[in-house]
Amino acid sequence: ITLENVKNITYGDYLEVSANLVNGTTGSYKLNNITGNINNIDLNNLNAGNYTLIVFNDGDENHNPSNATYNFTVAKKTLTLTIEDISDVIYNNTVLINYNLENNIKVSIFKNNELIANKTVNNNFVEFDSLNSGDYNVLVEYLGDENHNYISGNSTFKVLKAESKISLDNVQNITYGDYLEVNVELVNGTSGSYKLNNITGDINNIDLN
Repeated sequence: ITLENVKNITYGDYLEVSANLVNGTTGSYKLNNITGNINNIDLNNLNAGNYTLIVFNDGDENHNPSNATYNFTVAKKTLTLTIEDISDVIYNNTVLINYNLENNIKVSIFKNNELIANKTVNNNFVEFDSLNSGDYNVLVEYLGDENHNYISGNSTFKVLKAESKISLDNVQNITYGDYLEVNVELVNGTSGSYKLNNITGDINNIDLN
């Protein structure tokens, strides 16, 4: 008994095996712990790993039984990871990172080689919020599984500074001796100063009296 086309393959590949028996004889096969009829050897949809295939010729009144052993490997498949260009955003906006794979994805973002945040997801995009301004590096990892190899890719984006906003309310002409109250509105978390002719000071303590 012989088999043709037994060879190493990659997960997802199709492997067609032909069995050669003496005319009129029958046989069976054993693939690891799976058994079946030799005329219907199914070597497809196998998980990655090492396999031992044993084929048996039952023989007949004129032929002795026989067997043959074949070893082959189903290698893990390496997928292609593609990361779309990441758009720069202005501070206080959401960063959107898109890629082509959907399962077992880990996305990490770094600033000055320091890990800022990471997420593990099972979809083809991830979002990050509340990032300070600066340049960021992105590491997208497909973590793999029993049939697929680990792969990774890199990209970059920037968080741009937002425009500063400041407004003063109630600045008006007055008469000497009058009291003038001025209200200052700044972007949250920012600070400022003022200059009145040649006098300077903290914007939170403007003295116009």
